[in-house]
Amino acid sequence: MEDARGLDVTGDSGEDLTREPGAFGRTRNAVLSFVLQNTSKRQAARVETPQKARRRFAFRTRALVPPAPFWRLRLTHQEVEGPGGRIPVEWVEDGPVKPFNTILYLHGGGYVMGSPRTHRSITWRLARDAKARVCAPDYRLAPENRFPAALEDALAVYERLLAEGVNPKTLGLAGDSAGGGLCLGLLQEIRARSLPEPAALALFSPWTDLMLSGASIAENAHLDPLLPAERIGEVVESYLQGADPSDPRASPLYGEFRGGPPVMIQVSDIEILRDDALRMVRRLREQGVAAEFILWRGLPHVFQIAAPWAPEAAEAIDRAARFLRRHMEAGAASEKLPPLFGGSAP
Repeated sequence: MEDARGLDVTGDSGEDLTREPGAFGRTRNAVLSFVLQNTSKRQAARVETPQKARRRFAFRTRALVPPAPFWRLRLTHQEVEGPGGRIPVEWVEDGPVKPFNTILYLHGGGYVMGSPRTHRSITWRLARDAKARVCAPDYRLAPENRFPAALEDALAVYERLLAEGVNPKTLGLAGDSAGGGLCLGLLQEIRARSLPEPAALALFSPWTDLMLSGASIAENAHLDPLLPAERIGEVVESYLQGADPSDPRASPLYGEFRGGPPVMIQVSDIEILRDDALRMVRRLREQGVAAEFILWRGLPHVFQIAAPWAPEAAEAIDRAARFLRRHMEAGAASEKLPPLFGGSAP
C-alpha cells in the first residue's frame, strides 16, 4: 500500500506497516503531545545555549524515564581510542545473548546533546529483543566539537569492533534522530574506506537532510509536539560550523547506497523530520537497497524513548530488534560461525 505522500509502506511480508492506534491510544497520545507541547517544546524554543539544552535533556530523561530493570540489565564500560581522544563506550546486555549478535547504537540529540545513559530505555530493549550486545558510544558533541567529530568517533568504534573480532555480517547499526543520520553517514564512510559493511540498519526518525529542504519542517511545525522548527537552523550551524550541509556524511539523503545492506526506517506522521525519513526510504529503494518502512500515526519525535509509558514505543523497538536479529542471524548462518562470546539463546 502507499501512504498519503505516495510512498510504499508494505513490508517484506506484505503486512501493512502504517501503525494506527486505537481510540484509547489516540487519547493517550493526544495527552502526551499536549504535555510535551507545553513543557519540552516550549523550553527548547527558549533555551539559550546547547549546553543548557544538554543538561535539561539529561535531567528530563532521568526524572521521567524509569530505569531499566537492574536485576536483568548488565552494563559494562570501556574506552576506545579515537582521533579526538578516548571515547567512552557503554555495553548493554539484557537476558541471554545470541552468539555474535552485536548492535552499534548511536544516540540522537541533534549532535549537541544526549548520551548512552539518556537513551538506555531504547538500548536495553534492543539488547533484550534482539538477544544482542549493544555498544553505545558517547561520541563528541557540538558545538565544542564540530562536524565531522561525531562521525570520526563512530568510525573509530566501528573499526574497534571489527578489530576485536566482531563479524560485520552479525553486526547491526541502529540510531535515532541525529544518531540515525549518523548511522547512514557512518555507512557512507565505511563504503568510502572499503571496510566490511554491517548486516543491517534500524533507524528511528533519522535526520538525513541538513539542507533542511523537507516540506514537513514547515508543514508539521505546529503539529510536532517536541521539536521547535524555528530553531533547527541553529542546531545545524552548531554542528556544521561552516561545513557543507550537502556533504553525504552529514546529509546522507544525498549519498550513494547502491549495493548496501538492508535498512528499516520508522517515523511518525506529525514530526518535522517526517520527510527526512520518507525521502530517505525512497532514495534507498531507487538505488536498489531493501528498505522497510513503518509510519506511525500521531506520535512525537523518537517516541521510542518513552517505551515505559507507550505500548507503541515498545512495539517499535521490538520490530527494529527483530529486523536486526533476522539479518544478523542470517549472516551468522551464512558463515557457519561458532560462538564467540556470551551464552546462546533459543
